[in-house]
Amino acid sequence: MKKPWTILLTLALLACLCGCQLRNRMPSELAIPTGDDAPKVTTAPETSQPAATAAKPQKQTGKAAVKEIFTRQGSYTDKNGRVWQYDYHIPYVDLDGAGAQRCNREIETKFQAAVNAAMLTMEELEPLSTVRITYETYQNGSVLTLVVTRVNGQDQNLYGIYNLDADTGDDVDFSQILTQKELSESEFLDKTRTALGFLFESLYADQKQSEALAYETQYQRTVSGDNYGTDMPMYLDEEARLHVIATVYSVGGSGSETYDLVID
Repeated sequence: MKKPWTILLTLALLACLCGCQLRNRMPSELAIPTGDDAPKVTTAPETSQPAATAAKPQKQTGKAAVKEIFTRQGSYTDKNGRVWQYDYHIPYVDLDGAGAQRCNREIETKFQAAVNAAMLTMEELEPLSTVRITYETYQNGSVLTLVVTRVNGQDQNLYGIYNLDADTGDDVDFSQILTQKELSESEFLDKTRTALGFLFESLYADQKQSEALAYETQYQRTVSGDNYGTDMPMYLDEEARLHVIATVYSVGGSGSETYDLVID
């Protein structure tokens, strides 16, 4: 039988050998695996956020869609010493409809062109051909109206009347205006003839006796069916009164003048 101290010594040597083997194995066993043995690492998928964009300003409609794009005011002395006061205001309709686009083209060719010509006239010190261009806007229900007025050097008026859908800028037919006034076509024509007759008489009452033949001739021309109709420029003002742009023939000559005439 072995002595006790021999057994204890043997057990101590065995424990020492096992500890060395464990320490020698730990690094490889605790190393992070690589290659095919590596654990699969997954991450949450990235979510793409839409890029922030500035909000589009809402397009203005109705009267707010009419912008003034040119203004010029002042006084001018021509080469003859005459002093002229001029006042120019050019509008633009900021709507997309075909009617608005047609309106803007006509304003450019009729009214902006007149201003350009006036600027050249001033450079040459000649009498002004256009002294004033102004405009008014009205809205009745869905109908937006722009009235542009040009006054020439002889105080004669030229009008541009544009009736548009207040939201889209499309053209508005005369029938829509008559419907708003609850007028039939025949009623409109009767009212127009009557208003033209009254206007002529008020303008030339003092020549009715002295120039009777010319007075009667021009009166008949003025109230003739050839001189008015549903194709006349017309519009509703801020009080929904019906206006027409009418021609009145002059007594004492073959000329005529254009008037903005309220018929209802």
